[in-house]
Amino acid sequence: MRLVRLALAAALGAVLLAASACGGDGGTNVAANLTGRWVGANARTTVAVTLAQDRTSVTGTGTFSDESGVSSIAVFGTYTPPSFTLTINFPNTTFNPITFSGTVPRSTVMSGTLTGSGYVGEPIQLVRQETAR
Repeated sequence: MRLVRLALAAALGAVLLAASACGGDGGTNVAANLTGRWVGANARTTVAVTLAQDRTSVTGTGTFSDESGVSSIAVFGTYTPPSFTLTINFPNTTFNPITFSGTVPRSTVMSGTLTGSGYVGEPIQLVRQETAR
């Protein structure tokens, strides 16, 4: 019986050691902060935005491309992990704002939907871009 317990303990220890040696976030850690450059696209839209976060407040600028062309955007909203709500404004245009809301399922992915200005819950994912070192 003691030998069985020792074998089980050794096997468990090996599994835990192997799991801790794996790099990355294991796909489960949400981002503590959205600061950085994010890019994403779906069949209709491409979004590229640089965000800055202070506490739960998020602001940023970037570009938004769809069938009507490429527009500069100003973004503001909130992020309380894992959920975010961002309003995309189109300065110097007559376009109505778009809301991008959803969750951050991993530290490198924002997954949500676009609503407003002709969008009705259209899914899109933005991926955090690595910064040059």
